[in-house]
Amino acid sequence: MAAFRYELPSQGLLHKRPLIVRGEDMDLAKFSSEVVYDLIYASAVFLHIPDKLMWVGLKRLASRLKPIQGWIFVSHNVKLCSRLGGQECTRKLASLGLEYAGKHTHDSLLFNHYEILFEFRRS
Repeated sequence: MAAFRYELPSQGLLHKRPLIVRGEDMDLAKFSSEVVYDLIYASAVFLHIPDKLMWVGLKRLASRLKPIQGWIFVSHNVKLCSRLGGQECTRKLASLGLEYAGKHTHDSLLFNHYEILFEFRRS
């Protein structure tokens, strides 16, 4: 609810009609396979799931991004690449059709602090 009350309005994104999903298996079957997204925002999502499921989820999310223009923003990059190291992470991301595009600082009203977001683009 905080996303709909604070985060999305503060960023002017309510008009995009975002879909916020809660689940435990990264199953995206509930969404139409015809829909592709220009942005997926995962705030602390990957922090709370097992490493193996994280890569499965990232693969599934990447397949739903628009080519070239699709982005995934991930906060709390603890598991994503810091555990793997640069070369291995780059290789795994490339196998998913993603590339690391940098990190950004975001003033999060939801968490009442600045949040670091890691950007990945569909290649």
